[in-house]
Amino acid sequence: ITVSTAADGSWAATNLRPGDHRVAEVTPAGYLDGLDGAGTAGGTAHNPGDSITGIFLGSGQVGENYDFGEIVPSSIAGRVIADLDGDCQFTSGDYPIDGVTVNLIAQSTVTVGGITYNAGDIIATQTTSGGGLYDFGTLPTGSYTVDVTDTGGVLSGFLLTGGSDPTATITLAANEDYNGADFGFQDYLPVA
Repeated sequence: ITVSTAADGSWAATNLRPGDHRVAEVTPAGYLDGLDGAGTAGGTAHNPGDSITGIFLGSGQVGENYDFGEIVPSSIAGRVIADLDGDCQFTSGDYPIDGVTVNLIAQSTVTVGGITYNAGDIIATQTTSGGGLYDFGTLPTGSYTVDVTDTGGVLSGFLLTGGSDPTATITLAANEDYNGADFGFQDYLPVA
C-alpha cells in the first residue's frame, strides 16, 4: 500500500494483516536522506536507505514511531576574480574570471547523491561561469574544502593573492549556505 504524510509529517498504514512488514519512504524533493528509526514493533532501520525492514506485527498489534528523517541541504559557493588590489574582495577595478575549474573535496565522510566519500576524495568539479561564480549545492552536513585546479589554464600568468588554495576546511550544518569561498588572483609580471 502507499500512504502520504499529513501536514505535520505523520503517517499511518491501517488494517494490516499479522506478519512481517517493511516500510520504505521516498525522500521529498528539496531534502536529503536523514536518519530513520524503527518503532515499537521492532525492525531494522537502514541508514542511509529510507527503509525499515523486519517489522513483525502480531494480531491486533499496533506499531508506532516508525520515523524517517530528512535533512535540508547546504551549499558552498564562491567566486574567482582578478583581484587588482589583492584583498580578495570584489571591488572597483576587479573583474570575474570565468572558465576556471574548481574541485569540492570531502574532509569528512559524507554521502552525496548516494555515493559515500572519505576525507580527501573529490566529490564534484565545476567550472566558473556567469561572473566567475561556482556553487556546489545539495550538500549534507560535513566538512569540505574547495581547490582551484584550473585544468584549462585560464589562470596561466596569475598568482593567488586572496583566499587560500585549497580553502580552509568549511564545516556545514544542515540548511547552511556558505557563500565566502572566494579566490583572488593577480597578473604575474616577471621582473626583467
